[in-house]
Amino acid sequence: MASVDVVYDKFHFRHDPKWTGRLGPQDGGGVLLCVACVIEMMESKEISSVRKCVALSGISGALICSPGALGALLQQDHRVCLHFTASLLGMLRTMKDPAALEQVIQVLVQLLLELKSDRYVHHILEDIKTQLCDHRCGQSLLPTFTFLGKMVEALPDLAVLLLAQYVPFLEGLCSALLHPDPGLKASLFYLWHVLLGGTSPAAMAAALSPPPALRDRLCSTLLQTLGDACTPELTLNCLGLLKQLVQSREAVSCLMNSQAAPPRPEQNLSNTRDNQDPETEPSPEQRLLPLILKKLLLSGDELLQVASAHCMVAVLVHSPSQYCPPFILADLPEFLFERVSSTRSEVLLWSLYNCLLLLCKDPLFYSHCHSVYGIEALVRSLKEALRLTNLEVQTHGLLLLTEILDRQPEGVRLFPSGPGFEAVCEAVVSGVSAPCLLVALQAASAGSSLLRLHHQSRPVQFRSIEKLIKAVSNRCTDLPLDSHPRSAWSVKSGDPSSRVSRSGAFLLQALICIQAACRLAEQCVSDPLLKENVFMAPTNQNAAGDSLQSMCVCLLHCCDTVCIPTVTRVCERAPNVQMLQSFYLILSSQFTLLTPAMSPVMNLFASKLASSGFYRLALEHKALLCVGNRNPALEESCCGFILKLSLCLLSQSIQASRHNDLEELEALLLRGLPRLCCRVSEWPLLLAEAPDHPDTTGPWAPQHCLLVILTLAMEHGDRLLPDPSVFSGVLSLLRSIQERGDRPMPHPLLRCALYLLAATHNNSPPLDQALLGVVIKALPSCDSLPAVYTHHPPLLHFIYRYPELAQRLGRGVLELWLSPQTTPPRPLSQTTDPLAQTPEPPLTGVRMALFITYIFISVAAGGF
Repeated sequence: MASVDVVYDKFHFRHDPKWTGRLGPQDGGGVLLCVACVIEMMESKEISSVRKCVALSGISGALICSPGALGALLQQDHRVCLHFTASLLGMLRTMKDPAALEQVIQVLVQLLLELKSDRYVHHILEDIKTQLCDHRCGQSLLPTFTFLGKMVEALPDLAVLLLAQYVPFLEGLCSALLHPDPGLKASLFYLWHVLLGGTSPAAMAAALSPPPALRDRLCSTLLQTLGDACTPELTLNCLGLLKQLVQSREAVSCLMNSQAAPPRPEQNLSNTRDNQDPETEPSPEQRLLPLILKKLLLSGDELLQVASAHCMVAVLVHSPSQYCPPFILADLPEFLFERVSSTRSEVLLWSLYNCLLLLCKDPLFYSHCHSVYGIEALVRSLKEALRLTNLEVQTHGLLLLTEILDRQPEGVRLFPSGPGFEAVCEAVVSGVSAPCLLVALQAASAGSSLLRLHHQSRPVQFRSIEKLIKAVSNRCTDLPLDSHPRSAWSVKSGDPSSRVSRSGAFLLQALICIQAACRLAEQCVSDPLLKENVFMAPTNQNAAGDSLQSMCVCLLHCCDTVCIPTVTRVCERAPNVQMLQSFYLILSSQFTLLTPAMSPVMNLFASKLASSGFYRLALEHKALLCVGNRNPALEESCCGFILKLSLCLLSQSIQASRHNDLEELEALLLRGLPRLCCRVSEWPLLLAEAPDHPDTTGPWAPQHCLLVILTLAMEHGDRLLPDPSVFSGVLSLLRSIQERGDRPMPHPLLRCALYLLAATHNNSPPLDQALLGVVIKALPSCDSLPAVYTHHPPLLHFIYRYPELAQRLGRGVLELWLSPQTTPPRPLSQTTDPLAQTPEPPLTGVRMALFITYIFISVAAGGF
């Protein structure tokens, strides 16, 4: 036989030339091949396996270099073609040389691909079926099963054909799985893996719905074999098939119902789930699959551990509520946490995190204390994962931490001691500082869950919490805020993978995290045991930095320097309900966090808010987003912020002797704020509008609330409306109350109305007699004048501008102005408001006379 030709001279002379052809390129050359020579060579026992291998190699090369040529040669007579394939199949049973067997399998697969005829496929399947029925074949079937697997792999439609028309043949393959030889079983399990792992739609559909009896038998045999597998090849092939089977809900049900040991005869039926027979529904502790997967997790082979975790996830996703308990009762979480803390493999970490994410959603996970025992391992793992490059692993680890923190029962603490809490805080801070915003977003979410009261150690680690707050706020300052259009900041719209959308999502989560810190601080303020660190020596120099007061100051600084500028810029473009809700809750919390010793700081903060337009901002958001009972949570947070800001400002201006006035105004704001839902530009109409229906909470509550807000804003330099609009609106309100015959305004409100009239009258038209009569009727007598008096020069100007008012109230106003009583100091921000200058000291002697003369001259000249 020539070195390049597949012709055997000893036989070739007696063969018909029509079975000889030159297979190769059209320009000449190629391989001379005689089909009859090949058949005789393959069937002859006298020819060495080396020579046969050379011939097979030539055939394989010819099939590659000259597609279709050998098929045309064989299809001259289908009987010869069948004989040719049968001779190759015979070699699979007789040859022992692994290299020759590999060549035979390769040629057979190539030949079937070239022939493209179902006739030869059926012929091969029938031949293999005959071998399966011959129990004497035994281990000689190993090459045949290997070929069958390669054939199914090369012909995608073959899997559909087998599952539809060759069920008895498949049952024979199932029976062969009971053979004791591990190599044979490994080959068979690979075949089943390929058979059920088809990629075409038809093959996938067929693989998901095999005959139930065949599927159940296969599942049972698989678990028995996997549990006793003694070679790595058999274990891997079994896991490959298992990964295919667990994609089917029915197969998962069968796998999970297989038990590790037969039930005890004395077992009571009432101890089984749903009172079913224990033979069909084993108890969770007896289920075989969780025990097998646990065994694989304990192996030192990372590949087996990854495959085990993948199978576990595939089982759990079908029905977490049904399948989580067996895995938990088999103590799988304990082994998963152990693997998590001891590996740095990104693939294995990702798989283990996914398993734990599914298991931790079951209450049994916590009742068996897996979260308590595993949290330390998870934190160690997170610290290592955040040093890796796989962002998905980092995100999944932080998501797992978030889920556990969210679902942990309040009665069982995860961090009873300070070091444990410090460690998890360090991990979260590292996540927030990560370059990827998606990782930082999930870390901020974990931080929000961590800042709950029942997660705090004893003593509370205020310094660690401060580090977390600072990390979140510092990350907010790096977000791209200025260069994006209005629509880009909608958190719920747009591409979630874009940097802008991720920035918006992180800002929202950062606000939620800071809000959680504020809520925690409020809870600590109200609990004396948490308020002070009783375990720290009073002389300790670190005590000041690890205290509740230090944390509250940190929150106030974060609110003032990060939250306010960032949120106002973002929501100026596109107001976001969730952001604004958290934002106003954060602002409201500041008024309850600082101690009385730091009230000057809080007063300055409140004055800064009032002078910076926050009344307008909050009320505009309330009117824009909460009309018609929309967004009730945002409305509640807006009202709460305005109420606390107003009470803080009122407490600065109302004397201690008028404490009842403060309580009365607080009750009025509580009634009126929820009903104040109109834009600032609509306020003049609201002041002039008389209520047309009775209201048990007070028909004038919105208007009364508006008077207080206008007064407080104007006192701090923020004129929400033009002076003429305020002046005419207050007059309209006084007149409407009198025309309806309603009860006059209480003194605190009348004081606001009088202040607004006095502060705006210079830029407004003068009062006519009718409106002047309304004012005179509304004002009290001199005996009650101190209750409505405010110590501001515009009030004197207003009273002495009109003789009727001066005649009735002038003397009383002057007496109050010149009285030696000390008035409360005004906030520093008022120095920018010409109507709110710091009052001068009481006038006496010549200065008093000069001042009174100045008043009368100004009135006579009409200068007021």
